[in-house]
Amino acid sequence: MTAERMTGGGLRLEPVIAELQQKVTGRYPEARFEVFEGEDPRGTYLRAIIDIEDTDEVVDLVVDPLLDLQVEQRLPLYFVASRSPERHQDQPRSGVEAGPAAAGPEPLP
Repeated sequence: MTAERMTGGGLRLEPVIAELQQKVTGRYPEARFEVFEGEDPRGTYLRAIIDIEDTDEVVDLVVDPLLDLQVEQRLPLYFVASRSPERHQDQPRSGVEAGPAAAGPEPLP
């Protein structure tokens, strides 16, 4: 499915998606994007893939205009920010795989 599909209100998603991409690439020019259909909730998703530690910074760039579109125009468009595969591999794993130190303090004698 392409970003050109029409929503129920007749609004084309293509210019909206382009606007969101422009907001992200203005701050993160290396960002890559994927557009796909999702089920939970049902709609079109724009994923930004960026080599950054805190993806919340990326979401903050688009959350206000996207929320307006979702509420005011009932536009089923959602945004997801993901770390690049390279950044994801560099992150330490948590939980049991991290070793005994991740399990908590040693018991007292």
